[in-house]
Amino acid sequence: MRQSTKQALSETFKILLEARTIDKITVKDIVTKCGVNRQTFYYHFRDIYELMEWTLENDIREYLSDISDFSEDSLIIEWKESIYHLYQFLYSRKKQILHAYDPVNKTYYENFLLKFITPIIDYRISLCTSASSVPKEKRVFVTKAYTWICLELILEWLEHGMPNEHKIQLDDYLTLVDGSLDTALERFIQR
Repeated sequence: MRQSTKQALSETFKILLEARTIDKITVKDIVTKCGVNRQTFYYHFRDIYELMEWTLENDIREYLSDISDFSEDSLIIEWKESIYHLYQFLYSRKKQILHAYDPVNKTYYENFLLKFITPIIDYRISLCTSASSVPKEKRVFVTKAYTWICLELILEWLEHGMPNEHKIQLDDYLTLVDGSLDTALERFIQR
């Protein structure tokens, strides 16, 4: 029952996000529309932003599970496709995403996106022949650098209203990763 209540709060939140921005949504709005009391909301979530983060994570897992042959391993192994799926997930919920994104909750979006991008980039790095020769702390640095480039591209895209032509930048990023990652790792070996 707890999970279904949590899901009901999430679904209600998404309905409200279709109509207005997150700063115009209150806990009272959510619980009234959902038919539960405030105490029930706070039993499940600390605040609206935690609800937003839980909703995003839950929805992307559901979205990815609808993709044929999806598994946690395939998310990482098909690294380019995984980045595209993340982009498509966000774009398919454009109105909700834009209504929920603001400077106050940028950190929530960063955390959410980092959870999905970091293992994908780390896997891509592991495919490089020189990866095993790079000291661990340098490999972590390279993973963070390439992850943050991807993250910043997505956040910039959100800040500009999610225009469709952003796919070109995404293609450029994937080309950059393929073209420079081996060289970057080799330079850390030579130091």
